[in-house]
Amino acid sequence: MFFATKAKGCLIASYRVVGLGKMNTFPTNVKVLQITRISANRLSCAVTVSDFVRKVECDVRRMAEINFVRIVSMPFDENTYVVYKEGLTSCVVVDPGLEPGKIVEVLKERKLEVAAILNTHGHSDHIAGNATMKELWPDAPLIIGWEDAEKLTDPDKNLSAPFGLPFVSPKEDATVREGDSYNAAEIDFEVRETPGHSKGHVVFIVKDGERTIVLGGDVLFKGSIGRTDFPDGSFADLKTAIEEKLFTLPGDSIILPGHGPATSVEEEIAGNPFVGRPAGYRG
Repeated sequence: MFFATKAKGCLIASYRVVGLGKMNTFPTNVKVLQITRISANRLSCAVTVSDFVRKVECDVRRMAEINFVRIVSMPFDENTYVVYKEGLTSCVVVDPGLEPGKIVEVLKERKLEVAAILNTHGHSDHIAGNATMKELWPDAPLIIGWEDAEKLTDPDKNLSAPFGLPFVSPKEDATVREGDSYNAAEIDFEVRETPGHSKGHVVFIVKDGERTIVLGGDVLFKGSIGRTDFPDGSFADLKTAIEEKLFTLPGDSIILPGHGPATSVEEEIAGNPFVGRPAGYRG
C-alpha cells in the first residue's frame, strides 16, 4: 500500500511520489501540458486525455509494440497500468485503484476494451477499481495470486477497514502462482511470487522485444521497498523475493512499481539502501 523510506534507521510510510517515466515518443492524441523534470533518459509530465478529464497524470511508455500507460490514483498515489499492443483494441488493466473514473476515461480516449484485470496483490488501494472494471467489462477475468485471493472479499485483510473505508472486490475468476504464464490482449505475462509486503504478492513480467518490463506492485521502488509491517508482511521474505526474483533479471529491466516513478534492476542493485549494495547485497 505504501513504500518505505529511511529515517534514523527506521522504516516509515511515505506518500510523496514524483511521476517519472522514460518516454520514447508521445502518442498524437496526448497533449503535454507541462514538463516538470528532464534527465538523460527520463522525463515527467502532466497530460490531458480527453475533454472530460482535467490533467489526468499518466506516463505513456512505448517499448516496441507494447504500450504501458500509468494512471495515478489518490489518496495513496497508487499506480494503475493499462497495457496494450499498438494497433489492437484490447488491453489489460493492472491494479485498478481508488479513482477508476480516470482509468475509464483513458480507455475511452484510446478506444480500448478490457480483456483482463490483473492484481499484483490484494491491498485496498490496488483493488478498489476492480468492481468498476467488472461492471463495465463483465467478461474480463479478474486474476490475482492464489495466496492473496482471500483479501478481495475481506475488508480487514485487504486493509480497507483498518483505513476507515471498508469495501470488498468481486471475487477472482482465476488465480496464478509461481511459473505461470497468463496471456491476455495478445500479451504474455510471466508470474513470479514475491511475498513480503503481502503474503500472496506476485509480479507480472512482460518481454517486449529485447526489453523486460516488470509490473511490480509494492515490492521494489525507486530507492525504497514495500512496507513489511502489515499482518502478513515479512522483511526477510521481501528481501529474498527481491534478490531471487527481481535482481536476477537483466540489469536494464524496467520496474513499473505500484507507487512512484519507474526504476531499473541495475539502478536498485547499485543504490537501494534497503536491499541493494549499500545494504550489503553481493549478488
